[in-house]
Amino acid sequence: METTLLGSTTTTTSGLELFNSIRYETSPPVTFIHGLDHLLHTEATEALHRGDVIELQGVTGSGKTQLLYKFALNSLLPKKLHVRLEREVVEIELGGKEEFVCWMDCTSSTRGFDINRLSTLLETYLVQSINHYRRPKGLGAPTTQEVDSLIDECLTRLHVFSLTSTIQLASTLQTLPDWFKSGKGGDGSEDLGMVIIDGMTEFAWSDQYERQQAQQLSKTSSSSTSSSSPRILDSLKHFSQAIANLRLQLSPLILISQWVLVPSRPHSIPSQAKHPFYKPHFRPPSYPLITDLSPPSALNPSNPLLPHSKPPVFSIDFHLTLHPAPKPVFRKGITVGMVLKEGRKGFVGGNRRTGEKRLTEGIVVVVREKGGQEVGNFELSVSEDDVIA
Repeated sequence: METTLLGSTTTTTSGLELFNSIRYETSPPVTFIHGLDHLLHTEATEALHRGDVIELQGVTGSGKTQLLYKFALNSLLPKKLHVRLEREVVEIELGGKEEFVCWMDCTSSTRGFDINRLSTLLETYLVQSINHYRRPKGLGAPTTQEVDSLIDECLTRLHVFSLTSTIQLASTLQTLPDWFKSGKGGDGSEDLGMVIIDGMTEFAWSDQYERQQAQQLSKTSSSSTSSSSPRILDSLKHFSQAIANLRLQLSPLILISQWVLVPSRPHSIPSQAKHPFYKPHFRPPSYPLITDLSPPSALNPSNPLLPHSKPPVFSIDFHLTLHPAPKPVFRKGITVGMVLKEGRKGFVGGNRRTGEKRLTEGIVVVVREKGGQEVGNFELSVSEDDVIA
């Protein structure tokens, strides 16, 4: 905020903005995804900070939502857990962040957020962690009641919002800081550590239609005065403003997943291993690009979360492109039965209703930083009850 007194301009910063700018510099977040953390904090030119934005992109079925479940799981899990070993109770390090997560589900009209999937991943992690301490003493696995109680505790830190348009997404993000700080999002003792926006591409066609309508409206009203010209709604502009405000107010880690609409027309810059880098469907100035050499506006050096320009914008700090393992080629001597048997391992996730188990291995996640420079890559494997990265 700027105030003018006797011809001089003084810049003032609220206590909340100052607090978040300090956390931006002094509290680097970890994802507990070891391959990714190594790249973000060791190999990248600038390490990951609170309030940073990570973009995920990949073709359908490449594991984007599964990786987001992994991010959410690590934030929801408690830091420590008390486990009964015979006649004593010991405290073990569970490796969670014990933070609140807000999941913005843009895919409710198609597949939607799967609470059963996240619960299964939590169950697998909790049982494996407890068994790690119980098995050496010859003790059995935790009871269903014990595990369900821990899962319920984790899920109390999760808030899911089902959205149907970009403008609704922008409005929700804009009001999120006040909603969370009012106590409705938590009791104040825990942080909003992560905001996940899954499947924003769901709104791409309606956004494109909106832009086309705006262009047509602009042409038809070009002869009229500015005061009588209709006001054009720019959903992406409001979305950018909401992201900037969210970073400033709460500085959570923000993850945005997008699909690839035209995989046959990738960007001209592939990865070092020749994996394609896809063109985004949201374009500047309303939406930033990872290939920009600098953010859309210069950041305030006294507060890295606060841009100089108005309306506020944000930059994409890291970009993850997910590439599924290539499909096997038919070889001589391979029967249809063998193909069908092996084919069950070729899909992400599974169907808990039918009991069908599926496994995907060898998903390569390429990490890029600002400017589009490649930082490195790590592998992701997805099974019916676990996501391993």
